[in-house]
Amino acid sequence: MHLAIFAAKILDLHRFVTFARTTARDTVMGLLLCTLAAATSGVSAATLPLIAQIDDVFTVLEVQVDITAKTAAVARELALAEGQIQAFRRLMMRLVPRRDHASVPPLGAESVAELVRNFEVDREKTSSVRYIATLKVRFSPSRVRTLLRGAGVPFAETASKPVLVLPVLRKAGVLLLWDDINVWRRAWAVLPQSDGLVPMIMPAADLADINDIGPEQAARGDEDRLRVIAARYGAADVLLALANQGADPDRNAPTLQITVSRFGAVGPDRTLVRSFTGNAGETIERLMARAAIDLNTGVEENWKSDNLLKFDERRRLTAIAQIGGLADWIELRRRLRRIAFIQSSDLMSLSRTEATILLSYLGDEEQLILALAQRDLTLSREPLSWVLRLGSAPNQARNPQPGKVE
Repeated sequence: MHLAIFAAKILDLHRFVTFARTTARDTVMGLLLCTLAAATSGVSAATLPLIAQIDDVFTVLEVQVDITAKTAAVARELALAEGQIQAFRRLMMRLVPRRDHASVPPLGAESVAELVRNFEVDREKTSSVRYIATLKVRFSPSRVRTLLRGAGVPFAETASKPVLVLPVLRKAGVLLLWDDINVWRRAWAVLPQSDGLVPMIMPAADLADINDIGPEQAARGDEDRLRVIAARYGAADVLLALANQGADPDRNAPTLQITVSRFGAVGPDRTLVRSFTGNAGETIERLMARAAIDLNTGVEENWKSDNLLKFDERRRLTAIAQIGGLADWIELRRRLRRIAFIQSSDLMSLSRTEATILLSYLGDEEQLILALAQRDLTLSREPLSWVLRLGSAPNQARNPQPGKVE
């Protein structure tokens, strides 16, 4: 196996989003906090590590290239250019709502290369005229944002925490979940791994899953059972897809009535009801496959719509961050730097247990709260002020209300 990392040529464009502006006051307060923490923990301020900003949303994995040309060298050059173009297309699919894909500027290989921060070549194979490899392409967030914003293309870049999918099938009055004959679960299981902003997890259907929750408990939205299985898989939300299988005798076609509910700790729970009718002679397996793809896409698109960056809506909010020392402060700052909605976070005052932070952000409060939650930060309005805490809100699944699935 061959692995190589290449730095890409990048234009020196100005960033239009500043994730965490450091002011002189912020620096002084930061040094003071370091001094306080060092006094209680024995950590020297001089030994503090730099906080690296990681932009996983702008990294595209498993880009497959296979090019034949006159020579292996030419094939490799063409393949790397083609791989970056493929990666750019996948990135646009990830960030931009489907309705706006046509508005993304068409770019050639040279223009795409200017957006690439670096790339890795893995599983490389060559012959005298052929080049095969798998690429990992990392794009420059600031340059991609500049491109999209300049073209007036709306986009989102808040990644959701993992969502656990529970496909329950009601057939002839019987509820099925972990059973091998549950073809609805198989339809979800064979979907390609998510390349979007909402990672989906399919349970293994093993003994632990069976012990955690049964089909009847899942179908009625049992709070305790949903919380148990979600926690074991490290998921923040559960997507319950309850399918009722039927038939249309007039058309000789199968039918599906599907209720999709997303249970979670952040925002209102929502339920979507959809109906699918197969074509004449179409098998139920094929209809379920189409329905699973459609619903999976809908979850992705609704998430992007709810998390679009609104550059014409700029707000400020003062919050009291509850901290326990230096480690908490570093972790808090690291998480805030990774949130696209936040343009700056200025430290206004601090004590040993609290830091008052002025957040400048895009969009509305609901979007900010949701984005913070994806980084395990809880923002809540309390009687005297907004309070920011490290850690997630309690994951309590509630009875969902009618509406769209996030």
